[in-house]
Amino acid sequence: MTQRSRQSSEAKLAFLTGVISRTAFWGALGVITWMALTPRPPVAAHSPSDAIQHFVAFSYLTVVMWCAYERRMTLAQMIAALFLYGAGIEVIQYFVPNRYFSLSDLAADALGITIGAAIVTATNRILERLRHDSTPAV
Repeated sequence: MTQRSRQSSEAKLAFLTGVISRTAFWGALGVITWMALTPRPPVAAHSPSDAIQHFVAFSYLTVVMWCAYERRMTLAQMIAALFLYGAGIEVIQYFVPNRYFSLSDLAADALGITIGAAIVTATNRILERLRHDSTPAV
């Protein structure tokens, strides 16, 4: 494989990865927003507690947002944006029938964001070490 075709393949893979990660992020954000603002969202028979749902949702959003936008935003900007999104959802829920503002939901969101950011940071460190170790010595 020539260098030019390898670069072309890498560019195609990067493009496809970006499309998939942005689709995953915006799809999840849409579903989470709909679930949060629906007066009576569907509930599974054995669904986990509300706090666990918030924690998992915001951990996932943090990781997938990083995958989608790591070249456009810093991790700190993503953390702030997701926290503001979570706070905004809680404020809006105050005005939605059968919903209410909850500090415990916001705390679960913040914990999820924190764990998601820790996963991103640890993954980046591991990838950097792998890249460094695989670079041929000159």
